[in-house]
Amino acid sequence: MMTNRVIVDSIRIVSYIILSFMILACGGGSRIVKEPQVIETTQPLASGIDSNIAVDLYWVIVRNGLGAWAKNADWDEYLIHFHNISGDPLTITNVALYDYLGDRVETQRNLKQLIKGSKKAEDRYQSANVRVEAGMGSQNMLVTGGATTAAGVGAIAAAVSSPFASGAGAAFIAGTGLVLVGPVIIVGGVKKAINNSKLNEEIKERRTVLPHILSGSGSVNMDLFYPLSPSPKSIQVQYQIKGVEHDLTIDTREALEGLHLYRTGVHSP
Repeated sequence: MMTNRVIVDSIRIVSYIILSFMILACGGGSRIVKEPQVIETTQPLASGIDSNIAVDLYWVIVRNGLGAWAKNADWDEYLIHFHNISGDPLTITNVALYDYLGDRVETQRNLKQLIKGSKKAEDRYQSANVRVEAGMGSQNMLVTGGATTAAGVGAIAAAVSSPFASGAGAAFIAGTGLVLVGPVIIVGGVKKAINNSKLNEEIKERRTVLPHILSGSGSVNMDLFYPLSPSPKSIQVQYQIKGVEHDLTIDTREALEGLHLYRTGVHSP
């Protein structure tokens, strides 16, 4: 008959094993999904135009939202179309956001910068007593942009299964737990590092590098990455033409209202 100490130790070992397999299964954070949904939009979410350039925001890929190619992403990905209508070459030098609190958010180049920026944003909003939840409120874009997927408008569902098939399997693992706990946790850490490397390479492959030159009648689809940016009020496009600096502001308050805010339908201050 097992003593109480043996029973407690066995329970502790099984708990460690379960935790370790959970770490291994999720990779410790974000990861690339095997078959991301492809989205199509019928109209822009928001637009802006002046005498030189026309700009259309077509979509924002948010955490686990439509078009997401990464699971549990800690960033926002803006898909924006630019068309030069001036007849002269121009250079797009910067594209920035102004978020719910009115703070300026710059585009970032890699995974480390995005995660760091998102953490700072969460801290800012916590200090302002505004509750943020990544991906919340993105449904508004479905109506504004008329977005569809291959299966029609809908949500992405994910299935999670237990690594333990039966009580007998758990008992066997408990018996060898002292050997397996270390290696499994180490493998989980390695898997996270591998996932992060793949994510970083995908971001570098997707992102549009600024500054970007457009010919006199040129167009470009830009893929720009930003830290988590709740309910953005506007997008500011900065460009140069004939040596002169210009700004174009696109109002996004209606299209992106409530994005990442815990309570949707919140009007921007």
